Parts: sequence; C-alpha cells; structure tokens
Amino acid sequence: MDNKKPLVIVTNINTFGGLNLEHPLDIEKKINQTVLAKFMYNRGEDKDPFYVKALVARENFFTVDFPEAVGPVRDLCAGASIIFKRGIKFEVLNGKFWEFAFLVEPNKKFGKGSKAYKVLYKVEEHFEIDVMADSEEEAIKTANKQDMCCWNHHEPSTGKKVRPITSFVVWDNFKVTEINE
Repeated sequence: MDNKKPLVIVTNINTFGGLNLEHPLDIEKKINQTVLAKFMYNRGEDKDPFYVKALVARENFFTVDFPEAVGPVRDLCAGASIIFKRGIKFEVLNGKFWEFAFLVEPNKKFGKGSKAYKVLYKVEEHFEIDVMADSEEEAIKTANKQDMCCWNHHEPSTGKKVRPITSFVVWDNFKVTEINE
C-alpha cells in the first residue's frame, strides 16, 4: 500500500464567482463542474464509477477535520467548499454547511463516432501585480504572498472566444519586469 494521502480540494468563495448562498441548487451545479474537472480524468487511478462529496460552508469559520488525510481545515468563509472522495473520514468541528454527493464516471468518452480522439485545450490566463523589492527573486516572493484579490486578472485576448471554466493552476511561472518610473 502506498503512503499517498487522499485528495482533498479546498476552494474559497471567489472560485465560484460570488455564489448566491441562498440557492443550494446553483451551488450544486457549480461544484459539480469542479468535481468533474478534477476527478473525472484521474489518469487510471479509478476505472469504476465512484462518488465524491462536497461540503459548502453556509457561514464563516467553517472547520472540518480529515484525520487520515490533511488534518484540520480551519476557518473557511461562507461559500467555501471542501471536495473529496466519499469514504474519506471527516468530522465537522464548527459551522453549518450543505453536503452534496456526485457520481463520477472516470474516463468517460463523449460523442458517437467510430474513432477515438484526445483533444487538448490550452488555457491562457495572465495575472499581474506591482510590488516593491530589491531583486527579482524578492519581487516573486513578495508577490506570491499576496491574496488573489490583489492581483490584476487580465482580460482574455480580444477576438478570442471566452468560455468560463473552473481551472487548477500551477502557480510558479513568474516573469518579472523592473518598473522604471
């Protein structure tokens, strides 16, 4: 048996674009998109259908403990979510929440043609922030400490189709330019 910890995904309220917390059905639809994006293509780990649970905080300071996975996840704000495979042990320590369950069918194929194709889609996103520092390395370190709400999220290139998606981003591809004012 490997020592790999179970996957637990924590999102903040901004992930869902300011959800209206009065409508659980809207929340469920949005979270289903995240569940499919993260768990449907799990590179052969699961071949059979399985269930994923999602807990969504109804109030601030929502805290859940995953004793066999990541331990406590503390003080989430209203609208934040925690998503994990059903069967992972958890205990809600504080706060009210909605609980959803989703069936995931791994490696599902779409369409009705006679040939199988794999289509790769490249996402283009750009974020920018101005910081004060004495070196490029320090600038990256300072920028990386700032909350996402402080970053300028550039609009997509003009003339391109824009499709809203839930994405998971590797946050280490920094490019630094010195500002000479």
